[in-house]
Amino acid sequence: MSETKAKAGSVRSDLAKILESSDGADVTLVAGSLELLAHSQILAARSPVFAGMLRNDMREARSRRIEITDVEEAVLKQMLMFIYTDMAPELGSMAAELIAAADKYDVPLLKEKCEEKMVQDMSVQNAGSAAALAVLHRCPGLRDTAVKFIAGNLEVMATEGWARMLRDSAETAVEICQQVAAEAACLPRKEVSEESIKGQTDQVLDLVRIGAPLDARGDEQRTALSLAVANNHEAVVKFLIDVGAGVCVQDSTGRTPLHIAACRPGEQLIIWMLLAASPPIDVKDNAGQTALHLAAIGRCFFAAKALHLAGVRKDIKDNKGKVPTQ
Repeated sequence: MSETKAKAGSVRSDLAKILESSDGADVTLVAGSLELLAHSQILAARSPVFAGMLRNDMREARSRRIEITDVEEAVLKQMLMFIYTDMAPELGSMAAELIAAADKYDVPLLKEKCEEKMVQDMSVQNAGSAAALAVLHRCPGLRDTAVKFIAGNLEVMATEGWARMLRDSAETAVEICQQVAAEAACLPRKEVSEESIKGQTDQVLDLVRIGAPLDARGDEQRTALSLAVANNHEAVVKFLIDVGAGVCVQDSTGRTPLHIAACRPGEQLIIWMLLAASPPIDVKDNAGQTALHLAAIGRCFFAAKALHLAGVRKDIKDNKGKVPTQ
């Protein structure tokens, strides 16, 4: 049966007609300028939250009006339709908003269907926001799917959805980042193949194929990964991490790839790729400086925030006795 149209003569169809006609309605749901007539017995049977509001000793029971202050009008319409019919015609475009409403008003089947839809539609652009919603609204299945998706598609960390998650909730971001790092560490290293790299990584692939050591040192004792980070070659960085290049190898100045990434203003994706590979984040270079020291000195605010979310220590002193905030 279609999720957007109930079969004529079915219970769903009959209940949709009752909702539409408002026959016997005895309570009003109010959201902004919208007022929707509904039936208290149906609301109470489908939502423990509404049931609580409609107890005899509650204000809503006396006034027969329920003020919905945290749900948009269009979302409330869809949730009410679902309460009556188990269908929400606009669920496909409103899943993120409906999952929040379903959690707030304890409509578990609607929450489950929203979760299924968001899993089905997971993409690079929306995985970050999906992960945040999953944590906020206690959706373990959606959370696990989003974490695994992000760990396998680190380009998620360069999207606006990911940046918004970091801005909006530091606590949620810390939880997700830790889970992504743990998941990424468990992923099998990808095989070296023609499909695994494109464009500027061709020469790196050729060297790996003929047996060149991944962590061979060049000028200033830098590895290929350090050079790729320094030159902002995202594809090369991702490829080298995938095939097992060392993320904690130090160059002649004692700096790791993470130190180098932390010095780059505006850098986003590379530092998250490195953090997802679970490097030691408090390593000191020859000057006693951690990656956070360098981010602070270079005013690389995104790098500093990423390091904070990853759990970097803020009290480590460099050789001059300075902590990163000084």
